[in-house]
Amino acid sequence: MKKIFKNITASLLLIMATFSLNSCEKTYFEGVNDDPNSPTDVPPSVLLPSIQAEIAWAQGGDMARFTSLLIQQVRGASRQFTVYETYNFTEDDFDNLWRLNLYAGPLMDLYTLNKICKDKGYIHYGAVGNIMMAYGLMITTDCFGNAPYSQAFQGTQNISPAYDSQESLYADMNTLLDEAIAALDAPDGSGVEVGSEDFVYGGDYTLWKKFAWSLKARLAIHKTKVPGSNAAADAITAINNGGFTSNSDDAQFNFYPGPTTDSPWFQYIEQRDDIAYTDSAGTLVTLTDQIMPSMNDPRRSIYLSGTTLGDFYGGETAPVFFMTYFEMKFIEAEAKERTGDDAGAQTALNDAVTAQMTKVGVSAADITTFLAANCVLTGTQQDKIDQIMTQKYIAMYLQPEAWTDWRRTNIPALTSNLSGSQIPRRFIYPQSETDNNKASRDAAVAAMGCGSNSLDCRVWWDQ
Repeated sequence: MKKIFKNITASLLLIMATFSLNSCEKTYFEGVNDDPNSPTDVPPSVLLPSIQAEIAWAQGGDMARFTSLLIQQVRGASRQFTVYETYNFTEDDFDNLWRLNLYAGPLMDLYTLNKICKDKGYIHYGAVGNIMMAYGLMITTDCFGNAPYSQAFQGTQNISPAYDSQESLYADMNTLLDEAIAALDAPDGSGVEVGSEDFVYGGDYTLWKKFAWSLKARLAIHKTKVPGSNAAADAITAINNGGFTSNSDDAQFNFYPGPTTDSPWFQYIEQRDDIAYTDSAGTLVTLTDQIMPSMNDPRRSIYLSGTTLGDFYGGETAPVFFMTYFEMKFIEAEAKERTGDDAGAQTALNDAVTAQMTKVGVSAADITTFLAANCVLTGTQQDKIDQIMTQKYIAMYLQPEAWTDWRRTNIPALTSNLSGSQIPRRFIYPQSETDNNKASRDAAVAAMGCGSNSLDCRVWWDQ
């Protein structure tokens, strides 16, 4: 994909975005207490890069650390993460993620961006905004469940927005993506087009459409447990309609070296690093100390550098992946296996593992050896799905999507860190919602069939 960071402008934009994400002064609805129907007349080219940086920071920060801990790709080593190791989370622990890094950050900015584009007729810019809004909503609802959307972002006109059901949010996200795909194919006479300020694709609309189709495949495969859904068939249709075709299509955000613009994992390791990435005081990490060694996986020495993260995931410029070609090929492999296409599943699995190993720097010879030893699908259909999802679990290292996959498939088989307790199925709503929007929060909890704002409560597609 394109390397967009070329000058000091990119660095300054990231400094601004990172500062806003780490500010302790923002409130849930900060910035929308003016007339929400007349947003500040700011050029979309100013909003888009900061939105992309904000979403990358939200996903690559607490979201990635919490989810990677829950599915034992990492373990708690000291301070806070030894508490999280036994699932002792409080509402305060999710406050920054929900309040600052999602709602008051990129989601609010996306609402503003999309309103400007609609009001001014910026068709193509609005399409990109729709895709990013669908993505931002997806990572929010897949972690928390029901979430405000249709009544959100209204400032003082509605300070207690109701929560939309996750099922309705999935319909909204598909609509956003469908509208974006159509809009990118439509003429735009506004003269305002996405350009080099786009840190993901540099204004390449062909790649944005591929991203949209690939996201539709992800949305579809999430519904494998939803009664009456056509999850596998719908995922295959989306992929065939125009999904990613190579690693060069990947939707990722590349961070820029500097004290305030380094990648989230690099900053975390520099500042806190209370996570263990491999065996710590006799506590094995399921992925790196058990699964990968059992397969002689050559990626282990890339994922890790001694006892900490290697540069690919933990370096200053380590990217945050929104969605990748290899993830899409894993979706295809699973979907084809679920529809009885064994040969298609095998081909897609080989393509997925090859693409991911190539991306992280494994040699062609080592890839061939690994595929022959670990990726030949055998046994029952469930056995084959187990193989596909285990390989996806390895490949989706430190990505929140891996927690979603585990919740809907229970692959790999994981044992709770806390006797008598299950591995959490969702993030709990934060303290700011209890303080400022409790009635709506309580209604959302009840609508999900939960007795309380619990980590054990299951989201819509995880029933």
